[in-house]
Amino acid sequence: MARPEPKNLLLVAPLGLLLVTWIGVQYSSRFFDVQVAWIPSFLIYYMSMGLMVFAARRFIGVDVLGLSLELEPLPARSRLATGVIVPPLLALPVCILYIAEVPLLFLVYCLLFALVNAVTEEAFWRGLLFFRPGNRTFTMLFSAALFTGAHYMLWGRYLEAKGWFLYPVLGATFVMGLLWMWFVQKERNLAYPMISHFLVNVLNLSVAVFYGLVPA
Repeated sequence: MARPEPKNLLLVAPLGLLLVTWIGVQYSSRFFDVQVAWIPSFLIYYMSMGLMVFAARRFIGVDVLGLSLELEPLPARSRLATGVIVPPLLALPVCILYIAEVPLLFLVYCLLFALVNAVTEEAFWRGLLFFRPGNRTFTMLFSAALFTGAHYMLWGRYLEAKGWFLYPVLGATFVMGLLWMWFVQKERNLAYPMISHFLVNVLNLSVAVFYGLVPA
C-alpha cells in the first residue's frame, strides 16, 4: 500500500484535533464544575496533539525535532522583534490590569500551565504544520486560523460570562499564530516561539482567567 501523502494528512490532522477538542469540551462541561471543567478539556487537547505529533513521526516520517530547539545562533533582530517579542506584548495589558486580583499560588499554576501549553501547542501548530508541503502563505493562514479555532472552542466555552474578553483574545491569537509560523518558516527554530508562547500564557493569567479570578 502506498504511503499517504504527508500534505494531505497534515491538512486533515488539525481538523481532527478540533473535532476531538470540541468533544472534550462538551464532555468536560457536562460532567465537571465550571471552575475546573477546563482542566480535562485541555488535557484531552494536549494528549491529542501529542499523539498526532508521535503518529506523524512514526508513520509518515514527519519529525518536529527536525526543527532547531537551540538558542544559538541568535535570529536576526527584525525577526526576533516581530516573531518573539511582539506576541507577549499583545497579552501584557491583561497582566497589567488584573494581576493584583490573582493570588500567588495561581501565578505558580499559570507558570506550570504556560510551560505545558507552549511546548505542546508549538510542537503541533507550528512544528508539525511547518512540514505541510506547499505555499508558505497558505500554511501561515491555515495554521493560524485553526489555532484560533481551537482557542475559540476552549476559551470561548469557559469565558461565556466574559464575552468582552473573548474577542480580543481570538484576534490576538490569530496574529500570534501568524507571527510564530512566520518566524519558524524563516528560522526553522521552535525554541524562540516556545519561549514567546510561554510568556504570552503567563501574561494573560490563563489559569486565573479560567478559574474565574479575573473579574468580568
